[in-house]
Amino acid sequence: MGTSKINSVKKTHLDIKDLILILCIDRDNDIGIKISRQGPIVGREENLKTAVNLAIKDPSESDANCIFGAIKEYDKQIKKNENCQILTITGDRDVGIKSDKLILRQLDGFINSTKYKITECYVISDGAEDEQLLPLIRSRIEIVQSKRIVISQSVPLESMYYTIINFSKTIIEDPKLSRVFLGIPAIVLLIFTIFGSAGFRLIVGLIGLFFLIKGFYLETAIESMYNEMKNSLKTRKYSILLYLCSISLFVIGASGGYSAVQSALAPDIIVKSAIFIKSSALFFFLSAISAGIGRIFSKQNYKKNFFPFLTFSSLCFSVIYILYQISVFLIDNTVGYNKILIAVAISALLVGISIFLEKHFK
Repeated sequence: MGTSKINSVKKTHLDIKDLILILCIDRDNDIGIKISRQGPIVGREENLKTAVNLAIKDPSESDANCIFGAIKEYDKQIKKNENCQILTITGDRDVGIKSDKLILRQLDGFINSTKYKITECYVISDGAEDEQLLPLIRSRIEIVQSKRIVISQSVPLESMYYTIINFSKTIIEDPKLSRVFLGIPAIVLLIFTIFGSAGFRLIVGLIGLFFLIKGFYLETAIESMYNEMKNSLKTRKYSILLYLCSISLFVIGASGGYSAVQSALAPDIIVKSAIFIKSSALFFFLSAISAGIGRIFSKQNYKKNFFPFLTFSSLCFSVIYILYQISVFLIDNTVGYNKILIAVAISALLVGISIFLEKHFK
């Protein structure tokens, strides 16, 4: 008798202290829009009235079935003699930050106003959209169990729909992703529109250029040149003209080399590469020199950058000169190795002198 009385006292004390919350979420505020009822909606009777009115207004509304599911869970917990409460909270038609703030404000208001300690929370939802709030709810309530009320919806299809919607929003809002998933396809479509079937070769060439830049880690150099061109344009410096001249010379060289390869009868890929280099080498060298001069003019102290530019020019000349002589040999190997050796010797001498001058005057 005495033991039974003690257990009864303990059970009563536990019921007063602890509370199970049955939480129903209407993130897009269908309840407010269709029957003009705003959250929070507390208690079984109020939630039952809301669900009935919503079902009468729109029999296909899944939020009504969600509330009915919450009521069923409430009755189940009451039969177990648990201290339980139903809460329905509503958001806003503009689903996102605005609606989530409204929902969390209502939830925090209920948590702060109740005299009980919420130990368990059953979240009753009608789909993946409402379940996106689960991490925020878990940050406020210790235990959360989620149940989804599915009526006539296809669960995988709905989950896929929200995944696509969220991914689309991320692409639009993130500049890096938008360049990849929107910018690149736009460029490809424009190339096909302008050049027709010939655009395919141009696209393949651009992909090859992209791999070349990534493979040799040229992003920093290209980004630096782009920033200098942009700054030159903003500050109205003449270096922008030299940069444009450099790009033009590079395009002319590449175009001339391409034309020479197309008209060549040699089937060997090595010989064709040599023809391309021989035809475009001078323009590539002038392009590099033009870009180097433009970089000097973009700096404040011209004299300080003269000798580094001299070394840069010597290196560019040496590389182009040696490649040119190797190309001549590959096209006609009767000329011998002498010109290649002379090119290497002259190049080594020029680079050595320029490096010496740079270190000496620095």
